[in-house]
Amino acid sequence: MKNILIVVQGKKFPESAFEFASKLNEQSPVSLTALVFPEMVHIENWAAYSAASAGTLVDPAVEINTHRLMEWSKEHHINCVIHHGSMEQGVSQIIKESRFADLILIADDSFYKEEGSTILEATKDVLHRSECPVMVIPENVSFPEHLLFAYDGSQSSMSAIKQFTYLFPEFRTLDSIFLHMGKDGEDIPYKENMAQWITGYFPNHSFVNIRSDADEYFGSGVKPLPTLVIAGAFGRTALSQWFHPSFADDLISKYRVPLFVCHAS
Repeated sequence: MKNILIVVQGKKFPESAFEFASKLNEQSPVSLTALVFPEMVHIENWAAYSAASAGTLVDPAVEINTHRLMEWSKEHHINCVIHHGSMEQGVSQIIKESRFADLILIADDSFYKEEGSTILEATKDVLHRSECPVMVIPENVSFPEHLLFAYDGSQSSMSAIKQFTYLFPEFRTLDSIFLHMGKDGEDIPYKENMAQWITGYFPNHSFVNIRSDADEYFGSGVKPLPTLVIAGAFGRTALSQWFHPSFADDLISKYRVPLFVCHAS
């Protein structure tokens, strides 16, 4: 049984993450940990503010979300443990919880909204520091019918592919594309070894070797099947091997595609 961590912050209830979790549970039973944070207070010295007001503040959003989580877990027959977070600890508390989770599900607009940012800065921080895989879920996303693996032959990409494969055996029957973005004349790295490994897990697979930017796959005007993208890391030094620097943002906000990220330990 997979233990999934979902972050709930302030007034924004992450509907997409919980809907995705319920569909995962239909395929294979899951257990949830919900880390519930209060509404964000925009103040420079939050620690000083919290210490000065300790014991005097009751955030109604926390009470509402706690009650909603209890009702949701009963309705979907899913075990859900609720932990309450504090703004002083913030992302550090999420990282600690990730140590004891198999997966974090994050709704793309679920916490720490920042002006001018598509993938929120706190979400990026979690993607970098998490001690388990992270899946970012856009709003109103369709459950995947198709998998796209970002592959370059590196330890990072193979680690992500393996983690996803072991964590989600129920997805192995889906059509799967292993996408490599190479320079002119460059072949897919270790293709023979990779093909041998893949065949035992993803019988409906294919390799795609593109020479230009990967957003052609989603931005070509041909609407693909609902897709989940699996990548080995998050940031300019890793995802940019497949996507230009803004494409990870576009993937979630523009093309409404969920993203699974797992970095090598």
